Amino acid sequence: MILLANGCSWTFGSFDEWTDHVAAHRQQWLWPYFLAERMGYEQSVNLAEGCGSNQRIIRTTFDWLAEQTADTLKETVAVIQLTDVARYEYYQPKDSGDPKENIDHRWARVKAGLVLQEQENQQRANQRNDLRLETLTPQEESYHWLTTVLSLDSMFRHFGVEYYLWSYTNVYFNYLEPAANFYTSDRFPWLHKEEYDLHYGRWQYQRVSAQDQHPSLVQGHRELAEILHQNILRVRNK
Repeated sequence: MILLANGCSWTFGSFDEWTDHVAAHRQQWLWPYFLAERMGYEQSVNLAEGCGSNQRIIRTTFDWLAEQTADTLKETVAVIQLTDVARYEYYQPKDSGDPKENIDHRWARVKAGLVLQEQENQQRANQRNDLRLETLTPQEESYHWLTTVLSLDSMFRHFGVEYYLWSYTNVYFNYLEPAANFYTSDRFPWLHKEEYDLHYGRWQYQRVSAQDQHPSLVQGHRELAEILHQNILRVRNK
């Protein structure tokens, strides 16, 4: 069996702990690896990227699924960590001329106060991001969550892959019509924990530091994997 994971730095690893040594061992120190062990799976695939958006999660998850054989898909279970809705990505089509260029680097990763890109004036990119955030409203956030989970649900159903969703942040559906509760409560397998702090959006695991709420490498990610595993068992046993 294969565990497919995707997300942002909460699945990729905190940048506060980043060193060359960490980079060399990253995959074995994160929750997807530990969760695959807990579930008795032979392999884990971690598509996460720091500063990644829900847009990126959908795009890269689809690309991976579309490349697999039918037999591989039957052996895959996905656990997807969703991230803050203020994040997004955009494609930079300018070709560097290098045939070995990593095409994924043409996708700019954007969050509040940060634009990671390589092909345009950084000040211009930052200004565009500031203007975008000025228009972001709670109403848009609610529909962003709905379209994200609908897209993932449709995708996994199409490929016949069992899946689970979770997020380190609050998931706001406040501005949706009451009928939309069907999507949030019954249809999607959200992974929750009874001790989850709804005000701060924090799960109970060892953190990098008081300032950095990411799970710490190895121990924090191992504890998070146990939380996710227990919740998967809870959902499966409903």
